Amino acid sequence: MHNALAYVGIDGRLLLRRLDDAEPVVVAADRFYQFPAFSPNGRYLAAIGGGRADGGLFVFALDGSESLPPLLESRGGLPFYFYWAPDSFHLTYLAGLPPRQELGLRLVSLRGEETARLLAHGRPCFWQWSPSGAHILLRQGFAGDREGQLAFIDPFATEDLRVERDLEAPGLFQSPGISPNGRHWAYARINMGGTPEIVIDGLHMEEAVCVPHHGVAALAWSPTRDQLAWIAPAAPARASYGPLRVMGLDGQPRELTRAMVLAFFWSPDGDRIAYFTLATAREDFLRLPGVRPVSDPGGRQTEPQAPATRDGAPIFLNLWIADVSSGKTRLAYTFRPTDVFIGRVLPFFDQYAHSHPIWSPDSRHLILNELIGRKAAERGSRPRASLTLISADPRQPPRNLGPGLMPAWCRI
Repeated sequence: MHNALAYVGIDGRLLLRRLDDAEPVVVAADRFYQFPAFSPNGRYLAAIGGGRADGGLFVFALDGSESLPPLLESRGGLPFYFYWAPDSFHLTYLAGLPPRQELGLRLVSLRGEETARLLAHGRPCFWQWSPSGAHILLRQGFAGDREGQLAFIDPFATEDLRVERDLEAPGLFQSPGISPNGRHWAYARINMGGTPEIVIDGLHMEEAVCVPHHGVAALAWSPTRDQLAWIAPAAPARASYGPLRVMGLDGQPRELTRAMVLAFFWSPDGDRIAYFTLATAREDFLRLPGVRPVSDPGGRQTEPQAPATRDGAPIFLNLWIADVSSGKTRLAYTFRPTDVFIGRVLPFFDQYAHSHPIWSPDSRHLILNELIGRKAAERGSRPRASLTLISADPRQPPRNLGPGLMPAWCRI
């Protein structure tokens, strides 16, 4: 499925499109679908789907060779986020866990709902699969929470044998990270002196690398190198927005930008980082509905209202592309994001980066979901959600792909 995009039509249909195709292919039209994602091998497409009375998690074989059962079908406790395992046969997903209003992290296979097992519960809950697919690095609970946990688990083991390696109490961060070779991992802790710090540890390391930070750190490994990127506030704050830095195993941070970065995404080749900043007043962004930087991924199952400033003017974001080696950055695009991007993806970008890539697999393009039709919006009609293709080559102009929601690339 080279250069293929999955996305949701304005009418809720599940759609598939290659860049050289004039029109999308309809994968499913029986429900209103959300957040589609390809399996790592490109053979399957999964999506959350909702009907009038129920909903669930559904998978489709893209070659039509097999009919797969629903991975979850329910009238309540629907999943709001899922993440494929590297083996393209298992998925992990988050759903509400009544009656304590907790989040349940479950593992399910393509054989269907009867294979589902509960791996962890609590909130917030963030995780990353190891490259081999044999382990999960799990973070749950807040800093200082007695039930908080940061550990490597075996998702296929029985409950009493599931925890393989307890690391330490989680600090002020969101999703943990595993390096592309699986030999190193990164997280944040509060040290014995009470200082929050980012930690890189790993196999055969004599001593962990530790760097202090303010606020809440959001971090991600390069897909190709032992290089960690993160954002954190420049001063104490209960948010993760702030300068973007990168660091290798030598423990020497390098600042790529001092701007207030809201989210960032590595290119698959590890050469560039796309990052987002606010193009309008900073204080207005902090009042947006649905922006909860220290909450759980997805937060709530109803979408927030369309992002706007206090006077009702639309919010705009700047997309920048940084060359990691040279440190040079350029403004690639300014756009009005959809409410889904603002309320769901942006606050938890470090988790969505594992599962719903915005970079094409060849690192040549990014896909954005924006609202267009500003003049119509000013007259009282609603703007249209649209897909916009941004080239990593500054000589290529943006390309509108037409209406759509929640796009994600196939990784191959």
